[in-house]
Amino acid sequence: MFLKKLVSKEVTSTFFFFVHLGPKEKLVVPIYVDDLIIKGNNGEVISHLKTTLQHHFPITDLGSLKYFYRIKMVVSHKRLFLNQCKYVLDLLRGAAIMNVKLASTLLDSKLKLETTSEHLRSINYYQHLVSKLIYFTITRPNITYITNLVS
Repeated sequence: MFLKKLVSKEVTSTFFFFVHLGPKEKLVVPIYVDDLIIKGNNGEVISHLKTTLQHHFPITDLGSLKYFYRIKMVVSHKRLFLNQCKYVLDLLRGAAIMNVKLASTLLDSKLKLETTSEHLRSINYYQHLVSKLIYFTITRPNITYITNLVS
């Protein structure tokens, strides 16, 4: 049975995907450390997985997914929407650039950025901001190029 493989296998990485595809059912379980998201198209299979896991581990069912690692999840009857609005607002506040004016200009593809600047607090601060931008590309892939450029 597919559940015995899941329960008896020791996971050594911090992120693991368990996928079960049956003739009519699909079950996807991303696992990060001790958090699981159980998603599938068959309620009986999901209930069976939860029951089996409860026999082997102390688990708490938190209900419908609303936030997962600072990403807001909104489910409609056909789609799953991912939103990092709060994450970005916290990023802008933390970088003290909340009230800057936006500019809609194309970025020169031959642009060379200087590595020295008086405005840079410290290299650690800069690296911290870049890592936050990299995480933001999960829901905004359109900033991947510029994020790669500044990293």
